[in-house]
Amino acid sequence: MPAIGYAKPIIDLLAVVRELEAVERHDAALAEFGYEAKGENGIPGRRFYSKGGEVRSHHLHVFKEGAREIDLHLHFKHYLSAHPERACAYGELKLELMRRWPDDRKLYQEGKQPFVNELVQEAEAWAATERNNKDGGMLS
Repeated sequence: MPAIGYAKPIIDLLAVVRELEAVERHDAALAEFGYEAKGENGIPGRRFYSKGGEVRSHHLHVFKEGAREIDLHLHFKHYLSAHPERACAYGELKLELMRRWPDDRKLYQEGKQPFVNELVQEAEAWAATERNNKDGGMLS
């Protein structure tokens, strides 16, 4: 997303499955491709995998179909695409935090979380408005 200005070179993948528990049966196969199983990793109802160790290249987020987090992730992405000024502010924050804590991923994540939460709320409100406009003003 060019407006962010800075993003780690990580490919984020989102998969939707019928049975979340069934995904774990494939942990060994995913490991053969370099993915490390991380369990829920902070988001209940998700299975998270990362690839690349300390130099991560891929994140795989797996959710059961119908999970609210699927829409949250997609709304966040679409909102930032539609609002480059907010994407830019997010990118500037990420750069500031990276300079402040270049070797501490935990502090970096904690530093950006309040702004991410704000963006998620904005994205949800924006998505609801977009959905309402597409429905011709009818409530869904």
